[in-house]
Amino acid sequence: MKTSQLFTRDQPVFSFEVFPPRDLTAPNATQKVCDTLEVLQRVQPDFVSVTFRNAGLAAKDSTIAIATLIRDKYGIEPVVHLPAAKLSRGDVDGLLNDLQNAGIQNILALRGDIPATGRTSNDFPFASDLVSYIHTRGDFNVIGACYPEGTRSQPIRWRTSRT
Repeated sequence: MKTSQLFTRDQPVFSFEVFPPRDLTAPNATQKVCDTLEVLQRVQPDFVSVTFRNAGLAAKDSTIAIATLIRDKYGIEPVVHLPAAKLSRGDVDGLLNDLQNAGIQNILALRGDIPATGRTSNDFPFASDLVSYIHTRGDFNVIGACYPEGTRSQPIRWRTSRT
């Protein structure tokens, strides 16, 4: 299910975020995540988002594995984070193929923290560039995140729209 459908209901949408272990092969790594998901499942969240590990693409498998576990074992819709600052166009292509093969439809596209060593590439200077690219690659539900900023003289003006 695409999480966008949740927002058509006349009730609050409730979610959590989990961080996958750096190494799924480490002793008890998956069990710790499962223990957390057992608790989260009891409060019936609408979805659970999975952070993309800072360890880079080597950790992408754990992110996708945890998202698949959330959906298949716990019956909760997963949302996978994709950070623009840490991904090249080739990285995104591979990830989108993997997500499609896993049947994961929901992506949280964000700029992400810029590593101390700098961006992985400048293919996606802004999260909006990543969003546009994802839309050319498949029928994914893309969620956005932003850093709202304003000043006292020019406060933030919120505008919402549903498409």
